[in-house]
Amino acid sequence: MREPDETRWRHGAWLIVALWIALWGMKLLLGNDLAERDQQRQAAYIMDAWSNGRWSAQADFQADVASKPPLYNWLGAAAVAVVGPGHLAVTAPAALATLALALLAWHWTRRLWGPVAGLTAGLLVLLPIVGPKMVTYVRTDGLFAATVALTAYAWWRAWEHGRSWWWPWLAAVAATLVKGPAGLLLGSLGLLAIGWESRTGFPRKPGLTWRALAGLPVYLLLVGGWFLWAWHDWGQPLIDRMVHRELIGPAVASPDAPGGLGSGFWKPPLYFLGRTLPWGFVAVLAVIRVFRRADERPEQRRAQRFLTCTFLGGMLVFSLASHQRGDLIWPLVLPAAILAAPELVRLAAGWPARTRRWLPPALVLLVLLTHAAYQGMVRRSEPSLRSHALGQAVLDGPGADFPLSFGVRYATQVPLGTNRYLTLPEQYGPALEDEPAVYVAVETPDALVARLQAEGHAAWVLTRSPGGWGVVANRPDWSPAPSTRLLMGALVVSVEQARWPALQGRTLRLERLHAGTPRVTIVNSGPFTERFVLALKGATDERRLQVAPGTQITALWVDGRGWTESVAPAPAPR
Repeated sequence: MREPDETRWRHGAWLIVALWIALWGMKLLLGNDLAERDQQRQAAYIMDAWSNGRWSAQADFQADVASKPPLYNWLGAAAVAVVGPGHLAVTAPAALATLALALLAWHWTRRLWGPVAGLTAGLLVLLPIVGPKMVTYVRTDGLFAATVALTAYAWWRAWEHGRSWWWPWLAAVAATLVKGPAGLLLGSLGLLAIGWESRTGFPRKPGLTWRALAGLPVYLLLVGGWFLWAWHDWGQPLIDRMVHRELIGPAVASPDAPGGLGSGFWKPPLYFLGRTLPWGFVAVLAVIRVFRRADERPEQRRAQRFLTCTFLGGMLVFSLASHQRGDLIWPLVLPAAILAAPELVRLAAGWPARTRRWLPPALVLLVLLTHAAYQGMVRRSEPSLRSHALGQAVLDGPGADFPLSFGVRYATQVPLGTNRYLTLPEQYGPALEDEPAVYVAVETPDALVARLQAEGHAAWVLTRSPGGWGVVANRPDWSPAPSTRLLMGALVVSVEQARWPALQGRTLRLERLHAGTPRVTIVNSGPFTERFVLALKGATDERRLQVAPGTQITALWVDGRGWTESVAPAPAPR
């Protein structure tokens, strides 16, 4: 017969889902903060995949190759395809991953220690500073924590039941495609409990067999296949960025740990305790209890040891790494929450029945208050507010597909669904003084126009957002000009004798002028090959261009022949 508390909370998953919806909704209602904490870079990767069709790996707003594998970006692009570009879509992978993490904690704990402990574990995942940040931050940390947790759960199930050795490797593929091979390492550390269990005199549970390695070729095939695909598309810049700089570099040397490997070993434990207040200390107590007196039931004891090895092994890995950041410890939240939940229930066993009955609702209230306080303390920065305002102004004006150059924070482009490299003042200043039409979003439109006019050049502010950012052009209106230039950092696109009303991703949709011959010039001074598609209204010939680094391609439309191309070295920047 079930205890009253167990009956009352046997459907606790719905409470976790409702609480998660409240956390995510609160964040969305308070407005985006994409210009903060490098979130706009992750958003740029998503938009690059969705708008430019670069799937193997993505580039940010500075034409730098992504530092991490693309699973978060793929999921974000899928969300954009479903709900459209914007804050909701780019936060969706992190938010859904956090829900999956909380539900996995609930499910795993409920199976072993009952519904009350299961609900407590799920709520603990959402309770600390970690929970609100994982739900709302456009970064890979939350998704990485969820895939590592799924890998660990699959390994535990395989060990406990002696079958389904394929699933851990497939889960590890997902973790690796979020943040690299550390996902496989962190998700597999619990297997150290096999040796621990075999040395304690308990009936031996089947350990690792050769069958456990059957999924390794699949892991290598899938992960290696993706890497070869990305290397084929991007070449050496991918190796330099993703392997040398982001995989090997942070492991052995980092600017925040000049002493090298292990020099900041004391930071991860403090990060964990600080970000899991108030229950992190209960997790530490639970770990101590596992060593001193583990659960007498075999399955529960093995789970405790598996989770303890996952937690302590992960803490050791993070402590040895030279790169230290508080959010990196998120994969430790699930094992800590599962260990802490039954310990909390045990401590509450001596409380009056009414007090125990209100423990889960009290945790829910504490989660909401913690999140509200966190969101209240973290004020939206002016760049975030102004980026959002200018993005809406562009949508209300010329539209997302207009060939607009951007000299402002990339967060401006998120509601537009574009990924155009940012240009610098030393680039757009001279361009506005030239003959081709140039439209550029800047942070100080009035000052720029005043300077240009003082130097004898015509310039206008075509739109201005409430925050003061605006669009400056050397034309008085948005009407497509017969000669237009788009600035994207080291990439410059010029169109002559054709109207250019839309740039959809990297597809230039042109309208021919009756008296002229359309000409497109693309200069690539960047680090990797750029791909474009030329489409002329009324013509069936769509030309695909691959502009190599350091080259200039000129495409000329010739009646009866279609597009003809010529290639030359890129001119030196002016």
